[in-house]
Amino acid sequence: SEKKIVEIGKWAVLFISALAYVLMLTNSTELIVETGTLALSGTAHVLVPTLGALFYHKSNGHAASAGLIAGILSIVLFRVFAGWNPSMCGAAALGINTLVFIAGNRILPSNAASRDKLFRYREAYRRDCY
Repeated sequence: SEKKIVEIGKWAVLFISALAYVLMLTNSTELIVETGTLALSGTAHVLVPTLGALFYHKSNGHAASAGLIAGILSIVLFRVFAGWNPSMCGAAALGINTLVFIAGNRILPSNAASRDKLFRYREAYRRDCY
């Protein structure tokens, strides 16, 4: 539900802020910049399902969730195991998110209620922006 998404968002902001504060106490500005870049890369992943909901008529929530999970997991794996710089991690993971989102829309089942809600949002967007 939307209430749960907002709640998760609040906790994520709190966690990232606390992490930045701890990093600031260690006087490691490089870590703060790296953490900020990784956080921004993670936030950018919301763009894929948002654009998909607005412009791709076959999009569904299951594919959006799968894409987000794959993208965020990719950021972590590329950074921790491959040692890539944060910008490269974000760009590659965004590509993976997009591919999983598109494939998921073709494979995973769609929920009729969320599809109707999606169409209402899309129509409201077109009405307000065009």
